[in-house]
Amino acid sequence: MLPRTVETLCPECAAVILGRYYVRDGSVWVEKTCPEHGYFRDCVNRDVNHYAKAVWWGFDEHPGVLKPHVKNGVRCPSDCGLCDHHQSPSILANIDLTNKCNLNCPVCFANANQSGYVYEASYEQVVEMLQRLRDYRPIPCTCVQFSGGEPTVHPEFLKIVAKALEMGFSQIQIATNGIKMADEEFARKAAQAGLHTLYLQFDGVSDDVYMETRGKPLMKYKLAAVENCRKFGMKICLVPTLIRGISSDQVAKILQFAVDNVDVCSGISYQPVSFTARIDRSELDKKRYTVGTWPTISPRPAGPIRSAIFTP
Repeated sequence: MLPRTVETLCPECAAVILGRYYVRDGSVWVEKTCPEHGYFRDCVNRDVNHYAKAVWWGFDEHPGVLKPHVKNGVRCPSDCGLCDHHQSPSILANIDLTNKCNLNCPVCFANANQSGYVYEASYEQVVEMLQRLRDYRPIPCTCVQFSGGEPTVHPEFLKIVAKALEMGFSQIQIATNGIKMADEEFARKAAQAGLHTLYLQFDGVSDDVYMETRGKPLMKYKLAAVENCRKFGMKICLVPTLIRGISSDQVAKILQFAVDNVDVCSGISYQPVSFTARIDRSELDKKRYTVGTWPTISPRPAGPIRSAIFTP
């Protein structure tokens, strides 16, 4: 299985180049050389056994999607979409409503406030995208996540959520920092419009973590958003950004928070930090956290901690 050669991207110019996956000190690494930008190396997974298990469960996809939105000429990994080279339809579609945000997080992979332009889809454009998802065959898309930027700052946010419900989406969620959802009246209107789930930015259980990852104390907004979801019947998936040395010690604490609030917290999506946009690449190795990285808790659990799903 390893070492093996893969097609990968240059982290600077995104050109498709050959890379090599290999094992070093129990971890899986990738190395590659761009003709223009030189040599690059990064850790893929700090636990080779965890990586091997994931690969064992993988499979080569075969054509199977009917009437794809993108036909022919699609080449992974640089130009990939819902094409006739993939078997799986869109299970949970993601629609960016805006690149505007009410935060300016130093770890934001979207780099929303630094792009130099404003993107904000109109109500009509969003409805067109939703309709394309519902027209998808052989299986129409039934789940949609609105993201951004911060989707709740879109001026037509509530109208868009209501329209998605009307069009037959059975699961409507938002990727949100929770600031507007901390407002009781706004949360009530969102729930009435048809919002089901908050994919809630949740880096830890104390403000010192948020000062590092988001630049502001945000715990009061997180707690208020959780309470409003409890009040108005919505669910939450906690979404921590994990950075070694900054928020990695929060893994077990976030899990305990979810257990303590299991009536509203239906899951956790632990997300290792993405080293793009504002993250300083010179600190990459020091802060890299992979799905095979173990939290500093004892005793060591029986399996890798990546996500947890709870059934109230």
